[in-house]
Amino acid sequence: MPEPRLLRVFLCHAKEDKPIVRELYQRLKVGGWIEPWLDERKLLPGQDWRTNIEEAVESADVVVICLSNYSVNKEGFVQKELRYAREIALEKPDDTIFLIPLKLEECEVPRGLRFYQWTNYFGEQKEQSYTDLLDSLKLRYEQIIRREAEELANKNAEAKVHRERDELSHKDTEERIKREVNEKTRVEAEELAQKQALETVSLGREELVRQGADKRVSNESSDIRSRHKTPASIFKFNVWVGLVIGALLFLLVICGLAFNYLTKLYPVGGGLSDSTLKTDVWNSIIQVEREQKNCSNVVSTAIDVTQQPDSNGIWKENWTVDACGSTIVFNITFTPKPTGGTNYAITSP
Repeated sequence: MPEPRLLRVFLCHAKEDKPIVRELYQRLKVGGWIEPWLDERKLLPGQDWRTNIEEAVESADVVVICLSNYSVNKEGFVQKELRYAREIALEKPDDTIFLIPLKLEECEVPRGLRFYQWTNYFGEQKEQSYTDLLDSLKLRYEQIIRREAEELANKNAEAKVHRERDELSHKDTEERIKREVNEKTRVEAEELAQKQALETVSLGREELVRQGADKRVSNESSDIRSRHKTPASIFKFNVWVGLVIGALLFLLVICGLAFNYLTKLYPVGGGLSDSTLKTDVWNSIIQVEREQKNCSNVVSTAIDVTQQPDSNGIWKENWTVDACGSTIVFNITFTPKPTGGTNYAITSP
């Protein structure tokens, strides 16, 4: 955590009061936690003293107004400093110590400062007045340190929220892309299997039509030679028909097995887990059915999110499967690991 900064204290005064203001400047500086501002110590040759003084008043944490008959009655820039300091004080919260009138001699307090508690930095009350001044400055310093610590904590908290939000958004995007790719792969595999099956059936039909046409031509030719069919020609035709029908049935079985394999290998879409985690859960469900019920024909039918991620990132899903003709719903709880990845717990009925 960075070191606390110094308390910026502007000393507003008339030039006729320079000797005692210099003394006050030195006393405040000795403490090590106050950075007093005095024009003759801060301004460099060639600088615009009016602009620099206004900037110093605006950036000050406290303005100590040194009151004397000179500063109260004198016309000029010192009055402008007083007015500017009062305008800035109006922007501060009510409990803020910003203007501290410090009387260097017995004099009348200006009307605009009469609502502020002053102290007498002269005569027998001088040392006690200095102690009271330090107490006020310490109180103001504590207010600043506490406020800046709260601002830093709020800033860090906001930065953390934004960072976590960006990380979550990036992770969600990656998981969504993975789900879309897996779903697209599964759909393409199903479409390819269906297309191949349709093409096979179509080819079988064409072959059957062609063979039927050839058979009709052959039969017509035979009719020319003979008015009846021989048993051998009938047997040959039946053999061809049987072979074609057997081939078509074999291809349909192969397509069905391929579709069933893809369905077992890839669970249906849905849920919040990515493809890798979903595959792990699906393999665990298949393993449970094989070990407990000796069932290997397990097909995923639906995935439903029953509890969205809570503050710890934990969420729940119901996986509905068809196991050997029975519909089973598995309750699955997902828990993010602190080191990365996700644990899951499967509860079967």
